[in-house]
Amino acid sequence: MTMFRRFFSLLTLLALAACGGGGGNSGTTPFGSGSGTGTGGGTGTGGGGTTAGQPTLLVSLSSTDVTSAAPATVTATLRDAKGAAIANAVVTLTTARGNLATLSVASVLTNAQGVATARLNSNASGVEGADEVVAAASVDTVGIQGRAAFNVKADTPTISMTPSSASLKFSTGPVTLSARVLSATGAALPNQLVAFSAANGLVRLSVANALTNANGDATVSVQALSVSSTGAEIVTAATTVSGRDLQARASVQLTAEAPALAVAALSSSAITSTTPATLRVVARDLTGNL
Repeated sequence: MTMFRRFFSLLTLLALAACGGGGGNSGTTPFGSGSGTGTGGGTGTGGGGTTAGQPTLLVSLSSTDVTSAAPATVTATLRDAKGAAIANAVVTLTTARGNLATLSVASVLTNAQGVATARLNSNASGVEGADEVVAAASVDTVGIQGRAAFNVKADTPTISMTPSSASLKFSTGPVTLSARVLSATGAALPNQLVAFSAANGLVRLSVANALTNANGDATVSVQALSVSSTGAEIVTAATTVSGRDLQARASVQLTAEAPALAVAALSSSAITSTTPATLRVVARDLTGNL
């Protein structure tokens, strides 16, 4: 036991010597002296960023319905990535199908506002359908496109009546109505047979059928049947062009009349059995004649 205590005491003394007695210099370890400091930290930022804008080519039409008589105007507007107009840029124009409508130009330069325009015409083939105008341009070697859809409506021949309405009295005589027949392109159609009819039987028509002249006009005279004819009459003109049945109407308002009978003068206002008076009566027919 005594030996153990001595051994323990020796180890304690050796430990104190190694630590410098707790108050001296630290001494030198078998591996030499050394010191070091170290700091560490980090910062980082991240985000999706802003996607760069793209140039645009906007195409619009003055009307989405196109016929030979009513073409549409195509407007293409070219802008850069910042929305600024691009002037003097070439814009090419085509249609997707190609058989329904034709553009007035194949390519056009934009103006100072970045706008290019063209006219879109129906091919007048009688074919109806839908198509698209396709505009294309290049901005800084980047190709862009714009599109606008439209409908092509087939042109049709027409018939019209003039005047479209009229007033009629037996005493004033007949009124003349004219029916004009035009082709799908608006050209006059001569030698076209036009049939006239009255719906209510209040008038007499000069002809039941008439051919159009060089201007595409066929005429008919309309007369009241009698002095008592009154009411509304509908006169219809009908024809057929290229298999299409066409009609036009005009309204005629009739006013009834009666002959006039008036006392013109009395020779004396004092009438007795011995002094009679003379009564003068004036009768006029429907034209005002005595």
